[in-house]
Amino acid sequence: MQKKILRHIKSCPVVVLLWLLGGVSGLTAEEQVFQKIDSYVAGMLGTPVPESRTLWVDQDLRDVIGGIIKYPAPLRIPYWQKQDMSVWILNDLGKLYPITAGVTVKGGRIYDISVLIYRESHGAEVRYPAFRKQFEGASLTGDRKLDKTIHGISGATLSTNTMKRLARLALVLDQKITGQTATGD
Repeated sequence: MQKKILRHIKSCPVVVLLWLLGGVSGLTAEEQVFQKIDSYVAGMLGTPVPESRTLWVDQDLRDVIGGIIKYPAPLRIPYWQKQDMSVWILNDLGKLYPITAGVTVKGGRIYDISVLIYRESHGAEVRYPAFRKQFEGASLTGDRKLDKTIHGISGATLSTNTMKRLARLALVLDQKITGQTATGD
């Protein structure tokens, strides 16, 4: 299963390009793995972990994703689903490198968001529970913004913004697979 997950992540050409550029230029950040992807998924959905599913990104969804994250939308996005929970492993650009986060949505609201892999030299404080707890229960407004205020961390503004974008993206993707839409409240 881990190979399948890594294959999905590596299918994002921007991530591969950033890794290559970092390697060529010598500007590689130290990659900090806080939690393995399969461990995160199992922690959220229990074992046995359901098979991953694939959300194919059509043009409408691509346009929505393009309005949220800095990367071009991938062609497909893997996810795991069990009852009313969906788990997403998502990447978006921090300052120079992608941040990989696991985002779990339950009943259309953020249940958990965790930094799984952090590659930047500053801002890793977004991995701390005190920061992540702000996202719990957040949902989307009608204009696809979070309905809760997320307070930033001094010195970690870009990482904070990345985590907000990833939370919004997971909620949009959850709406896509469940057919639910934002209530606008």
